[in-house]
Amino acid sequence: MIRLVLGLGGLAVAGCGKEETGPTITGSLNLPEHGEQADIVWDKAFGYVDGSTMIAFVTGSPDASCASVSAYLGPNDGALKKDDVLDGGSCTMLVRTHEWDGGWSVSYPNAEDNWPPSIDSNIRCDFGEGEWVLESRGSGYEDYYWSATVWQGIPDVFTWDFSGGKSGFELTVDMSHYDGGFLHSDNHDDIPGSGAIDGTVNAKWCGALSDATVLSGG
Repeated sequence: MIRLVLGLGGLAVAGCGKEETGPTITGSLNLPEHGEQADIVWDKAFGYVDGSTMIAFVTGSPDASCASVSAYLGPNDGALKKDDVLDGGSCTMLVRTHEWDGGWSVSYPNAEDNWPPSIDSNIRCDFGEGEWVLESRGSGYEDYYWSATVWQGIPDVFTWDFSGGKSGFELTVDMSHYDGGFLHSDNHDDIPGSGAIDGTVNAKWCGALSDATVLSGG
């Protein structure tokens, strides 16, 4: 299993109750062996560039903003509410690359890379009909946790085409397979995911991400 280096974790479709707001990434991510599925409508995104490093956060949470996403990506202390960033019952995606030059186009599998170029990024899915609960877990750290299944991974069959800057970004993805595992679980097995996710979303420049922990992390 490929372990993530990051610690973090639309248009209207049937049952989503969202109105079309512009270019949108849609699809689903499934865990076939565990009966979990999340329908995805990503219509909001926020990005930032520092030299050759670019980060972007993509979500379907209707209340997501530059301020809430930058707070989530840190640094922060103490419990942090996540319902205005993470999309309960669905997934979100964080992208990071150190190869930014006004854009970044990459796909995998390919003949050049032994590891997916998405290794610095992640997709997080908060499956099911859960809710955000304030609890102490692990070493006693108190935070807001999703009460149902949480999975985190990376795409390992995909094509990405990103471009932009201070005037905004255009993020286009086509993904179909994922490598990851459960979060906050005693099950540490590899848990692969599948499902087509594709489309384009326009990301706003978010200057507050200049302090984001993941911007300079290794």
